[in-house]
Amino acid sequence: MRPLAIILLVLAAAPLSGRAASAVGAPEEPPQQRSPQASPQQEPPPPPAEPPPAKGGETYVTGDDRDFEPEVPARSLALGPVGRGDLLVSLDLGWLRSGLRADLGLGSWIDLTLRADTLLLYDRFRGQSGIYAGVRASPTSQGLFRASAELSVGQVFVPGDATMANLTAFRGSATAGLVLDLATLYGRADIRWVSNLKPAGPGWTRDAELGAGVERAFGRFVVGAEGFVWARPGLSGLGQWRVRVGMAI
Repeated sequence: MRPLAIILLVLAAAPLSGRAASAVGAPEEPPQQRSPQASPQQEPPPPPAEPPPAKGGETYVTGDDRDFEPEVPARSLALGPVGRGDLLVSLDLGWLRSGLRADLGLGSWIDLTLRADTLLLYDRFRGQSGIYAGVRASPTSQGLFRASAELSVGQVFVPGDATMANLTAFRGSATAGLVLDLATLYGRADIRWVSNLKPAGPGWTRDAELGAGVERAFGRFVVGAEGFVWARPGLSGLGQWRVRVGMAI
């Protein structure tokens, strides 16, 4: 019985040894590599969600947009304002008043104004001349309707027979207009208080101007024309006109 048992054990162990040999001799399969797209750490981030559209179809532009350019108001001699740090000089030629003016932009719709005018041709070269310095504010500087207000102080020089009188003057002005594609239409009202020397003693007198005009900007240049009435107490109104030419520097 022992030889028979040994033979059976050898026959039973033969298939097992063949399988082990085949397993040892067969090449090992490389581990399966994952594609980069399958790795969750290397997936590209999703695009940012677009903001919802603004109500009413409005578009808001932030300061990150390099192509954004703020709207610049159309240049105007009568209405202003002048850009921060810019200078607008103008020349007025008219009957009976002519003059020079310079407006310096201070920002926030505020301008510093310097002006010199003369009525020398009035009353046989005995007309008054004056110099003024003031401030102009243009709170409504955008859109169709624009308005401005100006306050200034200065000296008025009145030629006499032998001497020239120097009189202090305060001036207030209000201007409003419509800025159209073709031109700017405006109206203005000025009032001025001037010190005077009367036989009874020093005092104050006043005069006023009421006018309307039109102007148009051509790049750095502004041209316009205006007609106005000079009103004085106890005297009839005196009609005048002037042509205005300005240039931005």
